[in-house]
Amino acid sequence: MLNLAAALLPAFLLLMYFVKKDAYPEPTHLLVKTFVLGCLTVIPVVIIALPMMETINSIPDPLTRATQTAFVLAAIPEELMKWMVVWFFCAQKSDFDEP
Repeated sequence: MLNLAAALLPAFLLLMYFVKKDAYPEPTHLLVKTFVLGCLTVIPVVIIALPMMETINSIPDPLTRATQTAFVLAAIPEELMKWMVVWFFCAQKSDFDEP
C-alpha cells in the first residue's frame, strides 16, 4: 500500500500544481477522469511487456538487456498508452482547448 501511495504522490502533486496555476481551468471531473485513465494505462502496458520480458531477459549482454528493458518494456508501451489517452480522450473534449 505504501508503494502505491509513493507511486501516485508525485502525480497528485503535479496535478494540484497545474490546477492551481491554470488561468483557465478545465472542469475537475475531466481532470480526474484523465488522471484515472492515465493510471489505468498500467494494465495494457503490463499485458504488452510481460510476454516480451522472458525474451529480453535471455539477452546475454547486460548493456543491451538494460537498453531493451528501458525502451521496449518500459518507455515505448508507457508513452504509447499515455498518448492514446490524450488522443482518444482529451483531444475529443472541447474543454481541453489550451496548448
